[in-house]
Amino acid sequence: MKRVAFWALMVTLIAYQPIATDTYLPALPTIARVFATDAAMVQWTLSAFFLGTAAAQLFYGPLSDRFGRKPVLLAGVAIFLAGTIACLLAPTIETLIVARFFQAVGCSAAPTIARATVRDVFAREHAARALAYLGAAMGIIPALAPIVGGVLLTAFDWRAIFVLMAAIAGVTMLGLLGFFHETNTRPDPHALNLKRMGANYREMLGERAFMGFALTVAFSIGGLVMFLSGSPHVIITGHGVAADVYGYYFAAIVLSYTAGTLAAGRLTLRLGIERMVLIGAVIGAAAGLTQAGLAWAGERSLLALLVPQGFYIFCLGIILPNALAGAIGPYPTKAGAASALLGFLQLTTAACVTIAMAYAVGWTQLSMSSGLAAMSVLALGCFWALAWRARDRRVLDPAEARATEAVYTVGRRPG
Repeated sequence: MKRVAFWALMVTLIAYQPIATDTYLPALPTIARVFATDAAMVQWTLSAFFLGTAAAQLFYGPLSDRFGRKPVLLAGVAIFLAGTIACLLAPTIETLIVARFFQAVGCSAAPTIARATVRDVFAREHAARALAYLGAAMGIIPALAPIVGGVLLTAFDWRAIFVLMAAIAGVTMLGLLGFFHETNTRPDPHALNLKRMGANYREMLGERAFMGFALTVAFSIGGLVMFLSGSPHVIITGHGVAADVYGYYFAAIVLSYTAGTLAAGRLTLRLGIERMVLIGAVIGAAAGLTQAGLAWAGERSLLALLVPQGFYIFCLGIILPNALAGAIGPYPTKAGAASALLGFLQLTTAACVTIAMAYAVGWTQLSMSSGLAAMSVLALGCFWALAWRARDRRVLDPAEARATEAVYTVGRRPG
């Protein structure tokens, strides 16, 4: 019973971010109407969430290394719960934006520390298997979240989505108190040394290969954020699709990520990390340019939007696991710092993209498709100019390759 409860808790923690973002997407047009504001202002509720998550994750890893996983997790979930209640009671759009920021600060603790916990509990190879099973949740939950959000929005109103988030946070706190035992048996008293943290980050920012992989991830995620942020306005408002039906379109697109990850798991050992990222980036850029080309040619149907987007998300499933492994691999003793910096860069990019799009041109099928094309081309360019040219200096040993395949093969039984 305790083992099942532990793994249920880990899956829930890993899924906190898609629960807090994807469940909420169908409500964006409704919130704009309720608060009598425009899409650009509502977009800040997503941008503030990305900024809060980006800033907080730089500190949660070191905090849990210093004080232990359990107290920091409890604090993070408590902040998330408080922020969620504030969202639920928000009387104005400005209050909702601020509440979403604090909700994100708490949310960031859950996946960051859950992965660290798995590394604490298992040896390297077994941790890879455990993370592979947890990874399956990241292919399923983002697909289900907007469906659930759409149903709640249709049956009740937008506040019901935050009631669900608050309930999940409350159950999580009970689970942490009842079934989670501290896994960090050797707290590091120097983990919060700002000088050491700064030196680690400076070293990584100065490494061409790391920055090549990191920027590839950041701009690739930027393309995904184009769809996350723009699709509710384009599909629900522009094409007149009901909020609960929107979730099914979203799910079909997100599940293509799982297919891409399965392909990555099968081919990475054969082709290598750099070639896999290059293949994914080239096909992703082709998909982004195709979607933009159709939009500029006047073809604005849902099919013209969703088919290229599906190919792009499929390529994202190839790019992300390999690029993340390529970036973190050279830092075995600083994996937490490298992971945090990667997350900071990608979420900061996501926030900037949503703000720029919302205020510069607004969300239309043409602007969303053009933004996707730009992000996909930037991802390919950064990878080619930085990481690909440094590939001869990056060698993945067989043991690390096997662990990488296991970690990033979603939905496949390792071993």
